[in-house]
Amino acid sequence: MKHLKNLFFVYPQQVLLFILNTGLFLTFRWQMANLAQTTGLADFYDQYAPFWMQNMTAGSLERFQVFLETSSWAWLVASIILLILWRWLSKLLRTVFMFGLLILAGWLIWKLQLMV
Repeated sequence: MKHLKNLFFVYPQQVLLFILNTGLFLTFRWQMANLAQTTGLADFYDQYAPFWMQNMTAGSLERFQVFLETSSWAWLVASIILLILWRWLSKLLRTVFMFGLLILAGWLIWKLQLMV
């Protein structure tokens, strides 16, 4: 529990994103499963599924259902990776900006000393 609390304080954005995405995607998976069962998706998949979706799932209803189940987890992992990347880039940009300000300040001091 102490380790989880430490993770929350070190990476608050990632933890909150994980909690939000987990709730959303579990709800999404549950609703998709209920929708597929109540509407009889198996009977209409060949007729009404878009062509690109049939190509992606090789015309198989089982592969389509696996795609629906795994796409939410794939997005969860991808969104966490994107957030970590964003955090790293923001630190990098802050560092570059700080070095730029230091170089500008040094250049201005040097110019001022040349004028005196």
